[in-house]
Amino acid sequence: MLIDNKSLFRADGTLRFVRYMKASGQRPAVVELTFRVPGKPKLTTSFTVVGRDFRTVYAAAVTALGKHIEVAEGGPLWRDMLSTCDRFLWRYKLRLVPVVYEQVTELE
Repeated sequence: MLIDNKSLFRADGTLRFVRYMKASGQRPAVVELTFRVPGKPKLTTSFTVVGRDFRTVYAAAVTALGKHIEVAEGGPLWRDMLSTCDRFLWRYKLRLVPVVYEQVTELE
């Protein structure tokens, strides 16, 4: 792993390097991931939360960070990283709301 646990987690239990950005101009609301490791390319990516299941989006961000810092997906540390979702919501004063919609498919 390319970073120690103390540097990975904030005091409130959320992940460093992962933040929420409100919609701005043309950009939708996103979970943004920014991380730099000496000797590796800088990782900067964002995952839109609009029209998507938030927990799935958050898991994708955690997985991307985990791969970048060489944390085994499905391992204990990855699960600890994934478990920060509810604290992330609290930190950014977000709440989950159920959304129900119908999707169209073509008739065969």
